[in-house]
Amino acid sequence: MRTKEKKFLIIIVIILLYIIFNPYLGKKFVNSKIDRNSPWYVNDLYMSDQYYYETILSDSEKELYAQLFKDFNAMKTEISVNADEISMNRVIDAIQLDHPEMINLTTYSYIYSSNGIVLKPKYITKSTFKLNRMISKIQKNITKIEKATRKMSEYEKEKYIYEWMGKNNRYRKDNFRNSDQSAYTALVKSKNTVCAGFGKGSQILFQNVGLESYILLSDNHIWNLVKIEGDYYYYDATNTYVPNCYKTVSYSGLNTDYYSDPRYGILHPANLPFPNGTKYLYYIYNRLIVNDIHDLEKIISETDKKREFIEFKMVNKDMDAYFSLVKNNQNKLENLGLSVSSAVWLGNGIGRIERHF
Repeated sequence: MRTKEKKFLIIIVIILLYIIFNPYLGKKFVNSKIDRNSPWYVNDLYMSDQYYYETILSDSEKELYAQLFKDFNAMKTEISVNADEISMNRVIDAIQLDHPEMINLTTYSYIYSSNGIVLKPKYITKSTFKLNRMISKIQKNITKIEKATRKMSEYEKEKYIYEWMGKNNRYRKDNFRNSDQSAYTALVKSKNTVCAGFGKGSQILFQNVGLESYILLSDNHIWNLVKIEGDYYYYDATNTYVPNCYKTVSYSGLNTDYYSDPRYGILHPANLPFPNGTKYLYYIYNRLIVNDIHDLEKIISETDKKREFIEFKMVNKDMDAYFSLVKNNQNKLENLGLSVSSAVWLGNGIGRIERHF
């Protein structure tokens, strides 16, 4: 082979290797909130405002927060903690809520030693190269979503993200993995995640499309609080999942008034904004409120026939009224293409009936 041909082949190989192994190749959206000089900077996915650090921690807990933040990012697998169990758990909660972009951190365990607590965090990977590749994959999806939503209203952006999360993920009901606690599982089409993945992933996307939001935590759940046109709404992308329905998302978690008391069940409520929004409550805004069979018939006729089920909200939020409505109009609903035996009550006034297919 001639010298010129060898040089040409070498150049081609170098270019191909660069394309394959450079995790930051290609034009990507840049989050304007990112401050790489901040002591709390992790990566370009998200920039924390340190809300929970500032509002729920004592001075000594803030010191522990700074230590653990540094150790988690250094991927340390054993960390000596000079604090009691309650303070340590509160600090870790604050870090997880403040930093959804810490996609490598999943769960943790701890043991007691003669010197105090030894914390044992778990990570998706110990490889910096692999972690950068993970970040790059998320950035590609962020870029696509930001571009798709650029000209949308705030409500349309929120709804787009809710639908994106639902269409690209299923709720993992069993065989749980440590990685399910990371936003990574929800943002790279792993197909399965849990509420932590839905909540953290949504939080990252919200900031990147210009929406203000918070992550909320209870004893066994994570969801979000989103600001739309000056008002706040609860958002729970975990509710997009409907068993046995693979083409249609449920909107029962989009701008819901499910939690009548914003402090009920929330750990570390601090001074969270009150979910005072009413205009964009999903079932009200989309006129899916039912008082009688005529309202339900109208909703059925106006709903896309491709949707695998009908969802609506009873005007009085009465479960007995819902099942009476279904039972008393069974034949009519069956003739309209609904499977009455599939009727379920979701709570908070919401009913769902699947279609015949």
